[in-house]
Formats: sequence, C-alpha cells, structure tokens
Amino acid sequence: MAKPAKSQNLSKKFLLGLALTALPLAGCDLNAPSGRGGAAATNQASTVATADEAAQFERARELQTVASAEAFLQTYPNSNLTGRLLRALPSPILRRINDEIVNKIDPSVIDDLPFRVKQALGFIMRNESSDGNSSDGYSG
Repeated sequence: MAKPAKSQNLSKKFLLGLALTALPLAGCDLNAPSGRGGAAATNQASTVATADEAAQFERARELQTVASAEAFLQTYPNSNLTGRLLRALPSPILRRINDEIVNKIDPSVIDDLPFRVKQALGFIMRNESSDGNSSDGYSG
C-alpha cells in the first residue's frame, strides 16, 4: 500500500531540513560570498565562526569605530567574516585602520572587496581607475 502524498512531502521536507542543518557542521558556510572568488576559491578557512569571533564581528559592525574594527581584524585577520566587516564600514573608518593590520589580511579577501573599500584601505590610489589604469588628472 502506497504512502499518502502528504506523508511523502513531510518526509522530503524533514530530510531537506536535516541536510541544511548538517551543512554548517560539515564546515560549509552558507553566508559565504558566491560567484568569483567565493569561499571555495580563497585560502581562508571556510569554517563556522566561533562565538567570540561572531560577537566581536557584530560589535565592530554595529559600533563602526576604528578601535572595534582593528580589534576584530587583529584577532581574526583570516576570518571568513573579514570581508563582510570591511564592506560594512564607512570609508572614513577604513582610511584610519592601521596599515600593519590591513597588510595581514588574506590577499584573496582584498581581491574580492569593492573598489570603494580597496581605495579607502590604500590599495588603490585616489586617481587610479577601477581597471587598474592610473591618470595624472590631465588629458592630452
């Protein structure tokens, strides 16, 4: 005798929920950026953040101060949350982060950052275009 359709759907939903719950336990990060240079293409560990790491990330993201950003970046320079934090901070804060701390960030994280963030961190000069060509401000 075949199971009713409702029972089969519930079984499928349960199995899907169980599989999605197990992904973070297996070291998969559902919040990782997708597309070019996602978590699979980086040298970063793609593990779930520790409670302390997540708390310090949230604190830095909410406070948006140089001190809180530097504290997170200095403690967790290779965190899978580093890029997310840098994207969330305004340019004036990014410009004031200590160069020694910025230089310890994984290069693959820097590569995946938007132009605005790279420029604020000092990786791109103000008069340099997004395609890598620089200009002296004069035409001709």
